[in-house]
Amino acid sequence: MKDGSVLGPPAQSAEDTGGASTSEDDISLEGTPFDSNSALWRLSDRVELNIRPLMEHFAGELIPGLLGTLRHQACTRSPLTCQFALRVLCDYARHVSPGRLLDAWRVTDLANYRTHLVNQFGHETYLGKVRAFVKSWYALRFPGVNTEVVEALNAMRLKGDDSGRAARRMESDDGPLDPGELQRLIGDLYRAYEQKSITHDRFATTLFHILTGRRPRQSADLKCRDLQDHTRYVCIPRAKQRGGTFRSTFRSIEFSAVHFAVFEHQRALVRAHFELLLDGLAIELPSQDVESLLLDLPLFPAWRRLMPSLQEASDLVKAGQLDKARLLLREHAFGPRWHRKSVSVLEELQHAATASGA
Repeated sequence: MKDGSVLGPPAQSAEDTGGASTSEDDISLEGTPFDSNSALWRLSDRVELNIRPLMEHFAGELIPGLLGTLRHQACTRSPLTCQFALRVLCDYARHVSPGRLLDAWRVTDLANYRTHLVNQFGHETYLGKVRAFVKSWYALRFPGVNTEVVEALNAMRLKGDDSGRAARRMESDDGPLDPGELQRLIGDLYRAYEQKSITHDRFATTLFHILTGRRPRQSADLKCRDLQDHTRYVCIPRAKQRGGTFRSTFRSIEFSAVHFAVFEHQRALVRAHFELLLDGLAIELPSQDVESLLLDLPLFPAWRRLMPSLQEASDLVKAGQLDKARLLLREHAFGPRWHRKSVSVLEELQHAATASGA
């Protein structure tokens, strides 16, 4: 299927859809216009929803309701939440209908998927996401979901993971979270972010740790330059060994497009804030200096530790000592001065765990 091909459901009347309708000029929650009849929905500067996987797993009779409901969520939920929902829907279809297109929502399929989740993860977090989507579909009155399915979903008491145990394991000496804990935490984290209970900085920090199981020191040592554009790889500094130096060795890890977009957005926010601080302190630097500083900024900066450096540089500039100001900023950006301490990262993780209900 070529880019730009029409994928959206045919236009329906408000009577047919309970007030829902399609549009070629929808607006995402972040205020970005997108065409819900196209193959790609750009919901923000950093997040683009690829609809093709849905077409590869769901039969034609379900597509109008599927895309209509997803369009509604794209207009009312965060872009990252919508990407997460799309991933869960594809996972459901792959499991209950392997090798063929899923052509209906069935109670037996939901029960089988529930058993699969319990056996693999010990809980049904993904099914909770499926339930929310299907109930929204039914409420919007799109065709494809019957009352029996909704009643069966409402009757389910879905089992959650031991979130407290997952939160307690966010410690510097522990290894990666097990698959059940990871799935539960990601779901809770996305909900907290969607509800604006946590900042993007805290969201990205926590997501990094529950995906990689790395120590707090390793996220603290990340710089903006560690994100490898066009590859979705992040060069992660190895935990400092005895006698080792700051950021001396690395290991590259590839992330999914959805998760890499989270870190790209974090980098963009950090760069924009830093440039705003430079402007506010009237620090005018050559463009190549600014770009070098932006690359060496921590991905998760300790802004309170960074501000004294900028103030000192501003004072040097005002005193006519631009070269000294440039040297000072280069030295401070290159080293660990602007980076967080491990204990600060642990506090961020605990705050995120509390906000997400863990």
